[in-house]
Amino acid sequence: MNRERLSFADERSMAHGRDVDDDEIDIGKLVRTLWRGKWLIAALAIFGFCIGQYYATYRVTPYYRASATLTLEVAGEQLVNFQRVTDGFYGDDAAVTTEKEVIASRTMLSKLATELDLVNHPMFNPALRASPNPDPLRDAIASAKTWVKNLLLPASAPSPSAPTTPEQLKEGIVSALGGMIDVTNKDWSYVLIISATSSDAELAALLANTLSRLYIEDRLEVKFEKSRQATEWLTDRVVGLQQEVERSANELKQFRSDADLINADALAAMTLRLKDQRERLTEARIMQAAKEEKVMLLRTALAEGDAARIAAIANDPVLTRLAAQLPGNPNQTRLFNTRLDVVDARFVGEAARGQDQIDALERAVTTQDEAIARQSQELVRVEQLEREAEANRLLYEYFLTRLKETSVQEGLQQADARIISPAIIPSYSFNPNGDRAILLTTLLGLLAGAGLILLKERMITAVRLPDELEEATDIPVLGQIPRIPGRTRSGIIRYLTKHPASAPAEAIRNLRTSLVLSQSAAPPQLTMVTSALPGEGKSTMAVALAQNYAGLGKSVLLIEADIRRRTLAKFLGLKEGDANMLSLLSGEQTIEDAVQTGKNFAFDVLLGATSDINPADLLSSDAFEGLLTAARSDYDVVIVDTPPLLIVPDARIIGQYADAILFSVLWNRTTLIQVTDALKQLTSIGIRASGLVLSNVDPKAMQKLGYGKRYGAYDRKIGRGYYKN
Repeated sequence: MNRERLSFADERSMAHGRDVDDDEIDIGKLVRTLWRGKWLIAALAIFGFCIGQYYATYRVTPYYRASATLTLEVAGEQLVNFQRVTDGFYGDDAAVTTEKEVIASRTMLSKLATELDLVNHPMFNPALRASPNPDPLRDAIASAKTWVKNLLLPASAPSPSAPTTPEQLKEGIVSALGGMIDVTNKDWSYVLIISATSSDAELAALLANTLSRLYIEDRLEVKFEKSRQATEWLTDRVVGLQQEVERSANELKQFRSDADLINADALAAMTLRLKDQRERLTEARIMQAAKEEKVMLLRTALAEGDAARIAAIANDPVLTRLAAQLPGNPNQTRLFNTRLDVVDARFVGEAARGQDQIDALERAVTTQDEAIARQSQELVRVEQLEREAEANRLLYEYFLTRLKETSVQEGLQQADARIISPAIIPSYSFNPNGDRAILLTTLLGLLAGAGLILLKERMITAVRLPDELEEATDIPVLGQIPRIPGRTRSGIIRYLTKHPASAPAEAIRNLRTSLVLSQSAAPPQLTMVTSALPGEGKSTMAVALAQNYAGLGKSVLLIEADIRRRTLAKFLGLKEGDANMLSLLSGEQTIEDAVQTGKNFAFDVLLGATSDINPADLLSSDAFEGLLTAARSDYDVVIVDTPPLLIVPDARIIGQYADAILFSVLWNRTTLIQVTDALKQLTSIGIRASGLVLSNVDPKAMQKLGYGKRYGAYDRKIGRGYYKN
């Protein structure tokens, strides 16, 4: 039974998307828990705030802040319209940021420390500070701090040592100044604000003003140094350039004297002449080719013996005339041959002269071409030397001019910044760590309060919410009964009878309805009421439930099975006598004789009685089973009040005969462990509780604990129109 119940609980948890063993943080529950302890958290937060306020007011050294304002001159006005060797300030964001870093640099802070001789100032030199007056309390606190530090820090952790050399002392002063100086820039401006913070108001103003002055002087020194360096460099450069000018001029002069130079116009004329010679050479070659071709044609015709063709090729009138008279005339033939020899010799001579002319032209062209090439190279070299000499001269003149300008600028340098508002001695102090201390102590108070509330909630295991019961046991909570007014148990009955529309009466009525509807087959006739431990309201619930059933006109029997304590007689104002369960089980009385009825209630009660027989043995007897059978036949509803499950086994015996089992859990006292251990007593024998009931719920305590909205039915404002008294 128990194993089946646990498996069912596991499946239900997995159906909700979580594992049974998964420890999830319920944010809503955490917030509700903290809200319930809001007053404690608020009290501790106020206490922390008061401590922080006291610390900020009386324990923290006040500080003073003094600020000097500078403006950066963007590309400052020049007294003389010279091009600057050292450029001025140009106001872009990068330049402004650079100047801020320059002011706050260790170099400037070191100059500040030297200027003000801070090495001999008691605030910066621990050796010069006056020894404080002996204070036992302060010494004790210091010793305690040292002990705690030695306890928490590792043994090998070195402690910071005091400066031993002048260099270390100077570096320490510069580091301290870095924490005291702050440089800021106003948006969209070239205004820099140099602020100094110190516990000494006069020192704060002195630091801000001195650093502003040193920054301006540093800017001037940088400019003077750059001008000096530029002058030295330009002087060396001018001397070197002068030597270069002289060298290049001498080289040009020497080259002109050694070379047979002409000017560019003469070179152009030579080029034009060369072009004409080349054209003549081309024409001569064409004519020579024509002459040689004519000689070849003449020789060919001569070899063929064709006189007419020879005369046509020779284009000689004499040969043409003689060629016409040749046939049959020997004299004419001899004259023709003689004339042909003359013409042939002339053609050969012309061809030879033409070739000689071509050779002469070729030699002239070659000579002219070589002369032009040589003259061109020399002209190019001359022009190169002239350009080099001119460039050296111009460069020399430029650097000479810059040298003279730089020499003049050395006496005309201006600072790129000026002070527009010097720092004044501040009249009001402030506490840089006061607000932080107040915030920190207040936050610690909040955390301490929240921690205490969560720790307290963690230590509380008592049941307060029905959800906790259902989640831990997988058994539904059928009812939640508020505390019933009444100093005595008999007064509780009178209250329920007199106030049937009150919240407790409605809660009992709601429990009865849930019990009847919990079993779909048929309403339970025999109901057992039990609990984990004594004093958890099970007897009160049994009596109230019996009274409620009787109000429906049903015949109800309340059996006191808790025969070890026997509290119902005093509870209901009945007399203990022979009419009891023992007489009924022994057969001395019938059930009609053994039961009792009171004046304040409308149900029958079967009281328990002492016996030498062990109660567990008595309840396990056949006679007790017969008693229950008889009660079922004589009454509509039978309610059995049993002992606690964790004390004696009586309830487990009776539970085997019950149609329904109600388990009472005392609100804000019974723990979940007690509930689950008691329910295991039932599941160990194969039975299961029908439902759980939270009893004696205190509405006022719920409001204090922050559960008012979870128990809205018990809220006086919400239930005002439904409940009475």
